[in-house]
Amino acid sequence: MRTVKSVLARAASLKEKSWNSSDEEFLLLTALKAATLPRLVEADETPFLGLLADAFPDSSVASAQSLQLKKAIEAEMRKRDMLVTEGMVAKAMQLHETQNARTGVMLVGAPGTGKTSCISVLAAAATEAQESERQRLSTGKGCAPTRIVRISPKALDLAALFGEANEATNEWADGLIGLEVRRAAQEPGRKWLVFDGPVDASWAENLNSALDDNQVLCLASGERTKISPALTFMFETDVSRRRLWSEGEEREER
Repeated sequence: MRTVKSVLARAASLKEKSWNSSDEEFLLLTALKAATLPRLVEADETPFLGLLADAFPDSSVASAQSLQLKKAIEAEMRKRDMLVTEGMVAKAMQLHETQNARTGVMLVGAPGTGKTSCISVLAAAATEAQESERQRLSTGKGCAPTRIVRISPKALDLAALFGEANEATNEWADGLIGLEVRRAAQEPGRKWLVFDGPVDASWAENLNSALDDNQVLCLASGERTKISPALTFMFETDVSRRRLWSEGEEREER
């Protein structure tokens, strides 16, 4: 039921943003792909796409916006002297769809499989694609770039991450996560808060309310900060009990 709710919410969001919202079948198809493809093992992707083609025979899988983003991803990879492969481009596209549909995204894969590169390439390509679309429509000022803030949670204690009260003065000192969540609501453009390293319950459980349907960061000070729609939590790791997006050969959900 949670997946169904996610698909419907994503489809509704796409309809609100789309200038051509009459094709509801295409919007639902896009939402289904975004919610399902990143979870599938490679052997299941082709049968799933075949089922979608049978269920939506008159809807095109690709949109003008997705093709534009794909070209921007390929151009950004060439700019960085990276080898442009179909698999890497597909992963970047999946990451884009997933981060648009969810507040939290987990990238799971062994070191050297391209997780960090995928994030940085997509951030630059998404900004470029958005700017190209703005110029095509001749609307507004230049778009704000997607900002990436990287945090190594295992290198910091809970006080540095989430804040603490000074025992001597009883004054609250903000942690890094609280500061960045607050800034995301005040600054223009998208922000990706990337947690690089093993996901440990000792700190990850403090993000439960931020990642569930409440989308509120609750701090020990009693402060409740609403998560901005422009903020995405990304977890870049090689070990996890749950996989929302994975890179490499071993992609089964645990």
